[in-house]
Formats: sequence, C-alpha cells, structure tokens
Amino acid sequence: MEDLALQMVSVLPPFLKVMSYTRVLHNSWRDRPCVCACSGMAAFEVGLFFMLFYLQADSRLHGLSKGFTFYSLTIFNTGSLMGRLTAGVVSAYVGIPNTVAGCSFISSAVVFSMIGLRSVTSAALIGISYGYFFGGCA
Repeated sequence: MEDLALQMVSVLPPFLKVMSYTRVLHNSWRDRPCVCACSGMAAFEVGLFFMLFYLQADSRLHGLSKGFTFYSLTIFNTGSLMGRLTAGVVSAYVGIPNTVAGCSFISSAVVFSMIGLRSVTSAALIGISYGYFFGGCA
C-alpha cells in the first residue's frame, strides 16, 4: 500500500520575498475602483442589517409584549430561510445582480414600513417580508 501513496509537489518554487504590508495598503488605497467597491459594500451591509438589530427594539418601543419581541427574530429568520431558498431559483432566470438589486430595493421599502408598526400582526408581517427579501440579498 505504501508504494501507491501519491506525493504532492509544488509546480512553482516558494515565494520567498518578504511583503511589506504598508506598501500593499498604500497600493490598495490608490486603486479607486477597489476603494469604491469596498465603501459601497460596507454601506450596503450597514443598511441591510438595520432591521435585524432594530426590529425587536422598535416592537418594544411601540408597546408590544416582551414575549413577542423575543420571537420577532425567529419570525425574521423564518422569512430569511424562505428567501434564501427561492432566491437561487429566481437568480437562475434573471441573474444574480438583478436578484440582489431587486431584493435590496424591496428590503429598503419594507424598512420604511416600520413607521406603521403598531400591532403584533404588523410586526410579524414586517419581519416575514423583510426576512424574505433579506435572504435574497444575503
């Protein structure tokens, strides 16, 4: 059995030059498309996770019970599971960038619907709908 063992060999010689991280950072900051893409993605993520952090706080602020606000994230994650499952099917037909753009647009519209949060039903509908489109974005 030992003669059948395969050896792994490197095709290229090892890279022995020491990298200066300050030089890499300096070169990265000069690449404007990379800086714009990183800044835009950071802003997108901050906006996308807004509802995840503030759904419970907003539910409690509008007088909903403490027991329901505990389960509001479970409702949100259930909607997110459904969104993640269906986003793959939708993106096969319309494309990944179009799916993410559509889901993020609808997610932002649902964030504005938090203004109308007054009852358990409205909080559950907002949690399910935002979770669904959040799952399509993520």
